[in-house]
Amino acid sequence: MKISAKTGSFPLIEIKVEPKTNSGWSNFASAMISIGLIHPNVFVTVDAENHEASVGGLSELQIDNFIKELISRGVALKIGAPQVAYRETITRTVMKDYTHKKQIGGIGQYARVIIEIEPDQSGEGNSFKSSIVNGSVPQQYISSVEKGLNSVLSCGPLNGFPIVDLKVTLLEGAYHDADSSAIAFEIATRAAIRVAFETAGAVLLEPIMKVEVTLPEECIRPVISDIHLRRGQIVGISERGEEQLIHALIPLSSMFGYAAQLNSLSTGLANFIMDYSHYQAVNPQSDPENFPPAIGMRA
Repeated sequence: MKISAKTGSFPLIEIKVEPKTNSGWSNFASAMISIGLIHPNVFVTVDAENHEASVGGLSELQIDNFIKELISRGVALKIGAPQVAYRETITRTVMKDYTHKKQIGGIGQYARVIIEIEPDQSGEGNSFKSSIVNGSVPQQYISSVEKGLNSVLSCGPLNGFPIVDLKVTLLEGAYHDADSSAIAFEIATRAAIRVAFETAGAVLLEPIMKVEVTLPEECIRPVISDIHLRRGQIVGISERGEEQLIHALIPLSSMFGYAAQLNSLSTGLANFIMDYSHYQAVNPQSDPENFPPAIGMRA
């Protein structure tokens, strides 16, 4: 059984955690869920069957505070490295006609679905609608189509990250009085979506952060150079009294360890604040040093 306790919008960073001994799993899982329910913007997932668990949040600080509270309850932990919460989406509209037909002894399975998938605007999430008006797919099976769809959205075709900003329409279908069932339509839908993804131009998305750095003017040049090395984009530079403000957009994956680096570049005279901005398509090949560890954790 997989249990999730989550509040807020969505996690940007995830860390795998587990008890140091298998005998401590029960207390560990109970503490994870109970703490997760009271921590805002923290996502907790506990998979009791596979003995896997993770904590997700909008910042390293949120996750650190969660883990400190977990440890304060006497739970001895193994803690993984922070992992950026990448997402996947598609760039092309694809229609797929798929029939699931199987005979096992005297029992048959039959379901046909014609599904269209198309990209939605960034940040819109996922949506499903049915255009069936002639009863070619009975109403009781349309919910099974949506259930089959939702079951594949957590694992994208590229690297197994959740799929976002996807519009799915059930255009047409067919059923058999004796052989059709809810599970048959779930199976047909899952297969149709997976095959459609193969030609839908899937892309990897990464979270981009709004970063505001406050610093004296003499530190601007090395700090800007460092931002560029982090694949960052300078949006603007302004003044606040005697201080300079650098406004930038920087991938979250490039922000780990930034506080220490900024302190070194400015001899302790600079500080920064960071907020989520948006998700943006990224080409892993453009930054091979960054992506293999994060993707590898999904294998």
